[in-house]
Amino acid sequence: MEIYQFYDHINILIKPTNSCNLRCIYCFHQDYGYDSTFLKDETLSQFLEITFPHYKSVSIIWHGGEPTFVGEEIFERYVEIAESYADRYQVQLNQTMQTNGTLLNQKFLDIIKKHNIGFGISYDGPINDITRNSTTKLLKNMELIKKNDLNFGVITVISGININNLRELYYQMKKLNCTLQMNYYVDTSKASPVELLITPKQYLDAMKNLFEIWIYDEDCNIYVDPFMRMISDIYKGFSTLCARSSCLRNWLCLNPDGELTPCDRDFPDEYSYGFVSDYDDIRKIYNSKGFNLLIKKSVVRRDKCKEECDVYALCRGGCNNNALFESGLESNGGFSCIVTKELIRNIRKRIVDLNLFDKPELILNPILRKSVKKLKLFDYKI
Repeated sequence: MEIYQFYDHINILIKPTNSCNLRCIYCFHQDYGYDSTFLKDETLSQFLEITFPHYKSVSIIWHGGEPTFVGEEIFERYVEIAESYADRYQVQLNQTMQTNGTLLNQKFLDIIKKHNIGFGISYDGPINDITRNSTTKLLKNMELIKKNDLNFGVITVISGININNLRELYYQMKKLNCTLQMNYYVDTSKASPVELLITPKQYLDAMKNLFEIWIYDEDCNIYVDPFMRMISDIYKGFSTLCARSSCLRNWLCLNPDGELTPCDRDFPDEYSYGFVSDYDDIRKIYNSKGFNLLIKKSVVRRDKCKEECDVYALCRGGCNNNALFESGLESNGGFSCIVTKELIRNIRKRIVDLNLFDKPELILNPILRKSVKKLKLFDYKI
């Protein structure tokens, strides 16, 4: 059996559990329950043993479910197991965590500081109690985080519930001094309320309006995505974001039961890579039935995009999971495709019209000005 090794680096999403203390109204876990299984130490060790010897650097994103649901002791044990394998195989290890933040406490923050773990918090801003709950607890924890001199970013889901409140969201994040990443809602759950749905026009109108506020904001103190990343991608001529580049062969998810899947999102069983126990070398997943089916269908979609789309270099056919639930893996033209293309085109036109790259000193937004000046140090061209 042929073994492939395409990269020296791999990004690994590890789910300590699918359990969660919240019940966010857009979570795909609601379709099949919040399984209480915790990742076994033996499963984690076996996975790291077949993975770390083949890479020079590894990024682990502790995900879920809610990764802090397992408690401080178990979570730190997972982290230390990962560090021990990194030391054994001389692998450069970077660890981050995505959390709802409500279970964080001083013990967890001490662990985060001790092991230098970056983290992001899922928070929907002014409407958080409608979509996620426990807002009061989370805001108190954010204060505790700040007292510990730790930085964190916020990931917000843009849906029909908050599409008309993006300005308020932006100003709240400025007040909290938090990096803001806005992800649009993708309808993957049969149980999700209809009020979450938005049309491409609603999304694009709201994002274009927020972009205009952002680029002219002389008091901006935070990094905002997708705006900042899209500007960087436009300048470089390519993207490194997993949703706008080929994630296959450099992203992987380890589930609590030891199943290996393309990422932390919900994929039908036919795209499973199997289980940790099936392999003695992680690279053999590239010969699995699930991987080959996924790449075969995604290539069909991307070939269509390459022929038809003027922003293909910046999108690469988009996210496989989004395509799967919107129009099918082999087809483009779904919500994600429409809004990504149009937002990139709009931002590209605006930065060209405003001559942002040639004269970054004229940019009013100080965070954007600094980023563009940094980009100009490299030999990229629009």
